[in-house]
Amino acid sequence: MDSTKAAWLAATYPRSYRGFSARRVALSGARCVTLPRAVGRSVFHDNDRISGAFSYWAISSGVRGSSCRTLPRRGLVEKQLVFPAVAAECTASELRTVGRPAVVPPSFAQVISKKVGVAAAVPPFSAQLLPCTTAAAIVPPTLTMNGVTHGVVVGATADGPCCVPPTEEGSIRDSPPLPQVPGDVHPNIICGPRQRSSDELRLQEIQKTLPSHFPRRPAQGKLGRPIQLMANHFSVEIPAGNVYHYDVEIFSENNKEAKIPEKRKYRCISTKINRLVIEQLVKKYRLDLSNCVPAFDGRKNLYTRRELKFRERTFAVELEEDQRVQKFVVKIQYAATVNLDALHAVFENKVNTVPQEVLQAVDIVLRHGPSIRLTPVGRSFFKPPLPNQAHSLGGGREVWFGYYTSVRPAQWKPMLNVDMSATAFYEPQPVISFMCKILSDGRREMTAADFRDLRDFQNVRLNKELKGLRIKVTHLPYPRKYKVVRVTKEPAKRLFFDMEDGSRCSVADYFQNRYGRLVYPNLPCIQVGNLAHPVYLPFEVCEIVEGQHCRKKLDENQTSEMIKRTAQPPAKRFNEIRQSVRDLVGSNDQCLREFNIKISTEPTQLKGRVLEPPSLVFENNAVTKPREGTWELRGKHFFKAASLTRWTLLNLSRFAQRDSLDNFVKLLVRTGNELGMRIEQPVDISSADTNRKPISTMLLEEQRKVPNIEMVIIVLTKSTNYAEIKQVAETEIGLRTQCVIDNNVIKKCNPALVTNLCQKMNAKLGGTNNSLLSQEKPAIFLKPIIIIGADVTHPAPGDKHRPSIAACVGSLDSIPSRFHSSIRVQMEDSTATSRVEIIRDLKDMMKELLKAFYRATKHKPERIIFYRDGVSEGQFMEVRNREVSAIRLACQEMSPNETYEPALTFIVVQKRHHTRFMPANDRDGVGKCKNVPPGTTVDSVVTHPLDFDFFLCSHFGIQGTSKPSHYYIVWDDSDFSADDLQKLSFYLCHTYARCSRSVSIPAPVYYAHLAAYRAKNHVISKVDVSSSSSDSSGGSADSITTSQYVQAVKVLDNLQTAMYFV
Repeated sequence: MDSTKAAWLAATYPRSYRGFSARRVALSGARCVTLPRAVGRSVFHDNDRISGAFSYWAISSGVRGSSCRTLPRRGLVEKQLVFPAVAAECTASELRTVGRPAVVPPSFAQVISKKVGVAAAVPPFSAQLLPCTTAAAIVPPTLTMNGVTHGVVVGATADGPCCVPPTEEGSIRDSPPLPQVPGDVHPNIICGPRQRSSDELRLQEIQKTLPSHFPRRPAQGKLGRPIQLMANHFSVEIPAGNVYHYDVEIFSENNKEAKIPEKRKYRCISTKINRLVIEQLVKKYRLDLSNCVPAFDGRKNLYTRRELKFRERTFAVELEEDQRVQKFVVKIQYAATVNLDALHAVFENKVNTVPQEVLQAVDIVLRHGPSIRLTPVGRSFFKPPLPNQAHSLGGGREVWFGYYTSVRPAQWKPMLNVDMSATAFYEPQPVISFMCKILSDGRREMTAADFRDLRDFQNVRLNKELKGLRIKVTHLPYPRKYKVVRVTKEPAKRLFFDMEDGSRCSVADYFQNRYGRLVYPNLPCIQVGNLAHPVYLPFEVCEIVEGQHCRKKLDENQTSEMIKRTAQPPAKRFNEIRQSVRDLVGSNDQCLREFNIKISTEPTQLKGRVLEPPSLVFENNAVTKPREGTWELRGKHFFKAASLTRWTLLNLSRFAQRDSLDNFVKLLVRTGNELGMRIEQPVDISSADTNRKPISTMLLEEQRKVPNIEMVIIVLTKSTNYAEIKQVAETEIGLRTQCVIDNNVIKKCNPALVTNLCQKMNAKLGGTNNSLLSQEKPAIFLKPIIIIGADVTHPAPGDKHRPSIAACVGSLDSIPSRFHSSIRVQMEDSTATSRVEIIRDLKDMMKELLKAFYRATKHKPERIIFYRDGVSEGQFMEVRNREVSAIRLACQEMSPNETYEPALTFIVVQKRHHTRFMPANDRDGVGKCKNVPPGTTVDSVVTHPLDFDFFLCSHFGIQGTSKPSHYYIVWDDSDFSADDLQKLSFYLCHTYARCSRSVSIPAPVYYAHLAAYRAKNHVISKVDVSSSSSDSSGGSADSITTSQYVQAVKVLDNLQTAMYFV
């Protein structure tokens, strides 16, 4: 490149160009000319396109169907610029720009300025080079463009839309004049219809190559000693022949829907009402239904054993409730014939696909009876407790027990998975009693007399609890139920409404005249009805209706109480499961008889294996073998012990006195040194009050006290804003912190607690607590391998504004013990009915992890083991297709000039399932509860008949019944054996840095969950605080921008490999 050209580019983009070398590159089929590139070395290749610092839109021609390409700006070492040589023709008079100046030739700038009034950046092209009828624009770097997708201004041409890249922020009038453009740096216009991004297109191309099934099951594993087990799976006998599927739509005539809407999409309002309607329909029209006993799912699906005489028919049904008659129109239409023999063919090895439509039909048949007799919640059925067996959780809630059912394909026949369930329901009680429990201060029982006019915060809390609940009134001679719209701010004595004669009357006076004097006229009212015609009911005449499931999150005390009530050892749990199955089979269920389905009442017996735990290595090659999932650290040094010489202690608790702090420091220093850490005395011990000084100020002061400070240990109370401490330290300052509850410093300061703290601190400071014995390591560790854990955490149900957060962690060593974290926010579609588990930005996250691995090891990984958490079975295929493709694309972009295709194994890890095991022989159980021992593995009988999956219980069950993890392999380039993946997964459960025991899921998965949860706290601390302050000035939480969320979870670079989340 000549000096004139280099000078022009350097002056135009002064921060981007330092040196150049010529290169020819093809982009989107365009014939490209000189490619200036800054001198530098990328991670994998000197000409690595992916690590370029520029992003450009380019197009091959102005015709329709051409596509744009972008090179993402990442601020890395190498810089590239692409100038396609093919200029596109556009009619000048048709071009439009929006909102920002555009870089265009002078002949064109005048047209734009006159038509739109936007100043244009005009490089001094020669007039004769560009005719007035031809538009040609320079393709600049990606620049800030608020409100315009992809940083491109969308215009229009005679042949279609035209994309003109915007200039940088600020008016061009304020910019210095640009130097002369060399003639052979050919400008180019970006024309053609807007296309999907090149990444999307490439991902789709990769997805097309993926098979339609998951990896098939290899031979069963052989490692470990055998153990006889029982599983809570019960065999199901399904007859041959067909069942008939019908589509059902139910409309209420009371809601002015006497005629079935022709164009409106059907929407199920209430499964409870729908079931009552179908039950009444079957009684009324038995002959029309050929005396069939249909199975109905409460929504749209109805099944019969015999084919009905009609293909489509409409019925009229009436329901009577609370002395009111509701009229419904029911439309039943034939949908499909389901052949049950297709499922039998799977177990006879005649087909290689499990027919989901058969499983769905059988599942609905088995659930039909319990859905009518009991209270269904999700896939579980509950019944109210007897009066002497009710278990209160506090806060007006109680525990209801029931059972879960699901039909599943097993290895030799379909099975019914049955498990015990428990959930919270609202206690049936007067609303005033509920109010007293909700607003109680916890120190004593409160009565309505303790409340005069409710304060604003009490009203807000009560409104949050009562809104949406169903209540019944006690002042009428007949039963009447309503749904709570809201709690009024005004008390009954000051809440007025218009009477029919035009006068105004208070609610208190109205009730006094009609029903008697109110005892508590100072309390607010419940508004029912609708906003146009509100009805106000005093608290004292309202009661909460029985059988309402509590969907709100339980508080800490309620959760603790729930765990105490529901933790059952295996023997007791399995006895109750047996009883539930006997109740289901012996309940004279007409639907089961109609479809001739039979269920075994005995749990399935099977053989499992108990894997040998790994030998763990500490400093000086000290080796220990875990027993029952735990190991002792006494007398051992960490495998790689970190030092802590520059640190401070910050006390935020007024209860922790100096002598307690000194004793804690003394024990910490001694214990750390016993574990091999070199912990010196703190540089400073100070106390502060969070009510007088912001946390950010206090942490900055700690940082200034000690140059290159390594850590701040913070003593706090339960009420201290832990989330804010972590958010400030990790996203604003870059400071390692270790928090300790004051009660642990004052009363529970013992060696066991401090040892646990040292394990966390050692990991955060770059140390390694323990390693795996090299002779026992799986063979896959002989070559460079990266282990990745991934998870997505979601906001609370019903929260449409806050984002989901995706987290990936990737190993940086061969143990693996060190991990790099990558976090992304994912804004959900406000119209979506369910959360999507796809990690949308996985490609860039993977590239970040691969580069971190390369920097740490100087090698590219030859294998990727990807453990994915948080995916339900219904999303397996979609997650596999999208995320495997994203990983493949990331690897391609890491080495564009050579083939880089590391072998990928993608494993979904599930904890939210209902399979449980117990030892058939009590002597094989461990602990007080006699749970299955750690390492118990099952890959037969109750696993999938075709796909590669297994169950592994890797932890020691302290209370209740141990829950195994379910591993489902959805992609495997390496053709691993069952032993390979079972051993690897079990060993990884022993590398978790926070404790000296094996955990229930592999450590990388746990770390991904912790990183996602920590990012969620960052959002709560940083963004929610700013939104609450904006609320006071007219803002709202839903007005927070995506960029604010992105900034809230951005951990500073120095902590991304520091395991800050442990």
